[in-house]
Amino acid sequence: AAAYVIATYGSLAPGNFAAVNNLPPGYQIDYAYASGTAIALVESSGGDNFASWASDNGVAGGPTGDSDNDGILNLVEYALTLNFNGSDGSAGTFTGNALSFTKRQDAIDNADVSWVIETSQTLAPDSWTPAVTQNPGNTDPTISFTLPTGQGKIFGRLKVIEN
Repeated sequence: AAAYVIATYGSLAPGNFAAVNNLPPGYQIDYAYASGTAIALVESSGGDNFASWASDNGVAGGPTGDSDNDGILNLVEYALTLNFNGSDGSAGTFTGNALSFTKRQDAIDNADVSWVIETSQTLAPDSWTPAVTQNPGNTDPTISFTLPTGQGKIFGRLKVIEN
């Protein structure tokens, strides 16, 4: 079968199984299966990249499209654990001074995107500087940055790059 559901959930805290051993060849764990309501063992797509993920999930418009019209680009929804079939709230969390985003396991496994948290004091187009970069192959389930205090205004954003 293309997928075997392991568990269903209403909400899932960030994180993954500590270890997954002896997966059948051609299968991987999808922590946001069925529009983010299940954990499943799924057949790996042949391309193992954004395009094959989009095709497998009926996501139209390419990386810069917004298939579900929620204001978040398809590539960002692929790179993060966002609902690609419906509206999302915030793409990340901001607690205290910490800005954090949870990465989608498919994007981690496929190693075809980079995640960059950038900061700016002015929001001007050329004022953004990278604060944290996670390149393809980085298996951390989240990307986070603690904004400095006592320096006046500072803004943060996430940039996702298809590699």
